[in-house]
Amino acid sequence: MDNDNPFLSAGPFPALDRLSPEAALEAFPVLFESTERAVSALEARCEPTWDGRVAALTAAMEPLERAWHLLHHMLSVRNSAEWRAAHEKLLPRMVALGLRVAQSRPLFDALRAADALELEHRHAQFLRAQLHRAGRQPVAAPGGTVRL
Repeated sequence: MDNDNPFLSAGPFPALDRLSPEAALEAFPVLFESTERAVSALEARCEPTWDGRVAALTAAMEPLERAWHLLHHMLSVRNSAEWRAAHEKLLPRMVALGLRVAQSRPLFDALRAADALELEHRHAQFLRAQLHRAGRQPVAAPGGTVRL
């Protein structure tokens, strides 16, 4: 893989002129793998604190979400059969990962436990918004189990 893939760049300004459907199809498997590994590690040692749950999950998901936003941007401004095909090919795995995170029992339990902590006002607001969204997932139901 080309280490210069613009979808893998963490810089503040993406190289829009180098984004292509081919670069997306090359980069996203790497991003999915690294994000899935990070989420698995987080589930195994998830701490019910702001840094241990919210900040850690945000850090784990950020490279993938950033690249996904770039893909959507390109789909909006350069809509073509090639961009639509790349998006269509990547979408099932993105959805599956999103469902896995949204319905993760360890992540949900840590989120709920963190709600009892004394947090800064802005952190508490963010945490409660996440809990509200999570409360609509099957994982929040008593005895809720998730089958993916």
